[in-house]
Amino acid sequence: MIPLLGRTAYQYFRGPNRLYHQRYTAIPCNEVLERLRSFCFDCVWDDEELFTVTHSELGVRRDHTCLQRWGTRAYPDEQSAQGFAALFPGTLFIHIVRNGIEVVQSMAKYKAYRRLDFEKRCRIWALRVMRDKFLESRNDCFSIRFENLLDHPEEVMSGVLSFLGLPHDDAPARFLAQTVIHPLDQGTIKTNARSLHHSRPPAYSTWTEKERVSFRAICGKSMALLNYSIPF
Repeated sequence: MIPLLGRTAYQYFRGPNRLYHQRYTAIPCNEVLERLRSFCFDCVWDDEELFTVTHSELGVRRDHTCLQRWGTRAYPDEQSAQGFAALFPGTLFIHIVRNGIEVVQSMAKYKAYRRLDFEKRCRIWALRVMRDKFLESRNDCFSIRFENLLDHPEEVMSGVLSFLGLPHDDAPARFLAQTVIHPLDQGTIKTNARSLHHSRPPAYSTWTEKERVSFRAICGKSMALLNYSIPF
């Protein structure tokens, strides 16, 4: 690990003796986990200071504004999810699923995916659905359907807050109902999210017959797994 991550990782994982040839000195498992936690927190620090973690010279972690919970977006496979849960006891997963037709069409608008051909975008979505299937059996995971979140934000967010053990708060649902984050890779806007979404034509309306055939062939199994129908 030291050769791959370099000096920064070495500073987190070094033992009491800082000499290079002793870097593999065995240390207790709990200490390894604590150093991993510290390293992960520092890696995700950002300028917005949604969650800021600093280290004193003694390596003591201080949580900015005494926050007790930390949320981040991640796409773990089963092994990684197990690692998260071991590294951060009490970890909870919020899993959002969306109709593959809408996802594949949306991907074409974002710079990270727009250069990919249609079939490749289909495969990315289909494989992610299959990869995430393990979440169904985890009792630390709360699944959300995008369309339910859009149409019933109050009900869905009430369930999320309850699952997380947080007190009821209307603010998250109100934000979701009145804000659209980066619509089609554009700037975030304040508007009625439900109305905007339902005013759009069907996501597949511009697809060629060849693309529709490809989608059925590649994504059919994943769509069925999520109980979404294919309307063409």
